[in-house]
Amino acid sequence: MIRRVRWLALVLVGCVAAAYTAYAWVPLPGTRGAAIDTGDERGPLELIADYGPPLGDGEASWQAFPSRDGLPDIPADSDCAGVAERGRSRGAVDSGWSDVTLTVRARRTVTFTVVAVRPEVLSTRPPAEGHTLLCVDSPQPHMTDEYHLQYSLTNAFVLDQGNPYDVYDVIGEQGSDTPLQLGFGELQHFRFRAFALACDCTWLAEVELRVEGERQVVTLGSDSLGEPFRTVPRPEAPGDSTANSIWCAVEGAGRLTTPAARDCPVPRLYEGPIY
Repeated sequence: MIRRVRWLALVLVGCVAAAYTAYAWVPLPGTRGAAIDTGDERGPLELIADYGPPLGDGEASWQAFPSRDGLPDIPADSDCAGVAERGRSRGAVDSGWSDVTLTVRARRTVTFTVVAVRPEVLSTRPPAEGHTLLCVDSPQPHMTDEYHLQYSLTNAFVLDQGNPYDVYDVIGEQGSDTPLQLGFGELQHFRFRAFALACDCTWLAEVELRVEGERQVVTLGSDSLGEPFRTVPRPEAPGDSTANSIWCAVEGAGRLTTPAARDCPVPRLYEGPIY
């Protein structure tokens, strides 16, 4: 009986060790197989990047489809975040810019700093003709151009420039030089924007961190599969109803309309309405 108990104890210890080892070497989602490691074989942080909601409240957004026939059926209660998610499921691509949310989860208590986010552009192609869907869910919709985000908020970069700007202020109210501390299982979200001015761009996000004093760099695609992000330019003629539609969800049930109908608030850039 004593031997049997000892044997079961050894089996239990072996199973726990095997489980720990299996967990320790699982690659971090979206990192192309490389864990962020500062000597702890498990890695203290898990990073995931994915398309996120607009940076500002009430901001309108575009998506590009191959044709008008490719527009999805949109439930009447959909806001712009829901429309964007449904559009991507039908092969839509962000038009003008992509908003991205970087989520950091702690696997143990850890202190870290997000130093910068930089684009790793994989391909640039001339944009193809298609049909653009503008989503408006605010009675006073607006848009922010790349100039003001780069030079005022510095939480954006342009994909088709030779020397894209680093993103330094992606952690909101706390400056990039301010270390953050997370406990086991706690999350921290960082947000940034990537503009495409003239290219159909596929790209990854290179994130530079300081983790407990050591520099770490990890490259992320969208979601846990690590697929590249893709962003195309905004429409050249957003008021052309033959090439642009609008999902207007301002008051009551959302509806599909056109710029020519003039029955939905027109988003404004700093210099005025977009059409």
